[in-house]
Amino acid sequence: MLKKSSVKNKFILAVLLASIIPFSVGAWYIQKIITEQEKQSFRLHSYEALSRIHSIINDGSIKPANKIISLLAMDHKSMELATVLKEQQIAKPAEINPNYYSHFANYKKLFPNIIGIGLGTEQGGYLEYPSFFTEQGYDPRTRPWYQGALKYPGQAYLNDPYVMQTTGEMVIAIAHTIEANGKIAGVLVTGWNINELQKEVEEFKLNLSGYVILINQNNKIITSRKHTDWLMKTPQEIGIPELNYLIEGELNQVVIAGKNQLAFCYTSATSGWRAISIIDEAELQNNVNKVLIPIVLAYCVTILAILGSIFLIAQIHVIRPIKALSAGAAAIAGNNLEAKVVINNNDEFGMLATTFNEMTEQLKMNFNEIHTQNIILFEREKELQTLVENAQDIILRVDENRTITYLNAISEAYFSEPAKNLIGQTIKCIQMPECFLTTVNEIFDTKRVECGKKILDFEFTTSSNQTKNFQAHLIPEFYEQQYPKTVLAVIRDVTQQKQIEKQLARMDRLNVIGEMAASLAHEIRNPMTTVRGFLQMIEKKESNSRYASFYKLMIEELDRTNAIITEFLSLAKNKTVNLKSCNLNAIIEALAPLIQANANLCNTFLKLELKEIPSVLIDDKEIRQLILNLVRNALDAMTANGVVTIKTFYEQNSVVLVIKDQGKGIEPRILENIGMPFLTTRESGTGLGLAVCYSIAARHNAKISVQTGPEGTEFAIHFPVQAIAG
Repeated sequence: MLKKSSVKNKFILAVLLASIIPFSVGAWYIQKIITEQEKQSFRLHSYEALSRIHSIINDGSIKPANKIISLLAMDHKSMELATVLKEQQIAKPAEINPNYYSHFANYKKLFPNIIGIGLGTEQGGYLEYPSFFTEQGYDPRTRPWYQGALKYPGQAYLNDPYVMQTTGEMVIAIAHTIEANGKIAGVLVTGWNINELQKEVEEFKLNLSGYVILINQNNKIITSRKHTDWLMKTPQEIGIPELNYLIEGELNQVVIAGKNQLAFCYTSATSGWRAISIIDEAELQNNVNKVLIPIVLAYCVTILAILGSIFLIAQIHVIRPIKALSAGAAAIAGNNLEAKVVINNNDEFGMLATTFNEMTEQLKMNFNEIHTQNIILFEREKELQTLVENAQDIILRVDENRTITYLNAISEAYFSEPAKNLIGQTIKCIQMPECFLTTVNEIFDTKRVECGKKILDFEFTTSSNQTKNFQAHLIPEFYEQQYPKTVLAVIRDVTQQKQIEKQLARMDRLNVIGEMAASLAHEIRNPMTTVRGFLQMIEKKESNSRYASFYKLMIEELDRTNAIITEFLSLAKNKTVNLKSCNLNAIIEALAPLIQANANLCNTFLKLELKEIPSVLIDDKEIRQLILNLVRNALDAMTANGVVTIKTFYEQNSVVLVIKDQGKGIEPRILENIGMPFLTTRESGTGLGLAVCYSIAARHNAKISVQTGPEGTEFAIHFPVQAIAG
């Protein structure tokens, strides 16, 4: 029997000969050290350079400018000029006192960096030295330097730089408020030349390609030697927003013009300006390569010699067996279960080949059956998953611990959290009503033989504070157990269905009453008219004078009945309306004296808020009846000193009429059936007033909305755009 040779020993020998790991780790470590040294060198160089730049900015420009503007703003002549100037716009020196002219001239002479001095007053006056600029309608109070200074009274306010059109020099504006008698009398602004500052900053060089840019406190680039088109733009405007998020004191990677760059940022605490040094990452890598390439070349020569030795050994004892095993595995991957692996070596590869061939035979026996079953299961699972995930009903599964095990995506329209976050939490987290939780508990406590599907109707308040009507089908799932293992709830939103049912009921009642009114009104009125006439005749007879009060009462009741019939006729669906172009404001103003008189009788008040609205096509008589009905209800709903408000306005292609009272609001049971005939809270009411209003609105294609609460009730009638007269 041949002695089994070991592949492990052969590879140990090859690794020892090659020493691949030490060489690889050494090269990687050297590269890392060199790269870190180069980055550290750039970081230190950048920090020193940017520190010098900020010293130049602060000591050479910002601090002197702040000091000068502060001195100028606190100078008594500046304060005196602000109070004298008021709303004057000075266009030439002759228009001001020479003392004030020389006051500004002395400051500009003492400080050559001052380009100009401007003074704007709180009354809109303006003086600019030495140009004496002014133009028609110019208001210094609207300028950014004026507004910025007002935000920081008593301090120097640094504005964005700008380029002088005459000289091309860059100037920063520094503003300061002027106070007189404890109040802000105006704002003083000076232009400070920073052209020399730009030159000094742009002269800084970092390695071969490095450069520096300056970004002011308002996030605008004010110096850029390499990219002059960046000046006075924000990082967002030049397409490099990463410049806003650089970590100070660290090297940051940014992409500029399609190239990887390294950026170092340092912000001045005095000015708020940021100086950013930028270098091409490729340049830093070139420096690393100069040191690393000779090492790598030496490594490559050595490793090639070692790999040659490994190849000769591995070719015979490793590569050929691996190729045979790879070919067999590839054949199986290609569904060729007839493939065999032949390796004659008496080592681990030979044993692996034998095991591989046995596995192939076993796979061939089971493959067809397993493959078929997997296809069927996969297709069914895919169909079910698509059906459930896209269902418009909420599908919820709860286990026996009342924990949510599944919740589909449509639930996110009703609950405050995404469905994936609710899975694993208890059912109480979705705040279902108590009847739902009680029914779920009852199902879990019921045996298989006694348990069946439950149907439950309930109201639910969504995360957006909307009240919805739900119908839930609760299905127990047993999984071969005596008691339910899980409960599946299919919850459907039936809010719209409920609303449609309610609207249909209301319309049916209105239509029935309207038809009754149309068919019976004239038949009833004729005999009533006859009876009323005879009663009037009998009342006038002297012999019946003692019964005069009885006759009067009967006539009043007949008139009341006639008024009810009139309201009945207003409910008729097919009632003819005479539409013409009218303005709601004109109708309301005509009714206002009558409404005011009724309000006075009730010790209440009328308030009109009529905005400009277009005319609409309406029947003015019916609209008068609608307004009077709603106002009458509003007056009856209030106690003394209450206010009835009538408003009109134009909104979202609709003319809106609003009648609001300060009563106690409408009870929920009344609000649910609002507009139904014979529904009233008054002892003497017929319950037809609001029903008539809804009928009138329907004939005008208008919609009535109601908002009520403890502070009062508001009826809003929306006349749609189709009704607007051209």
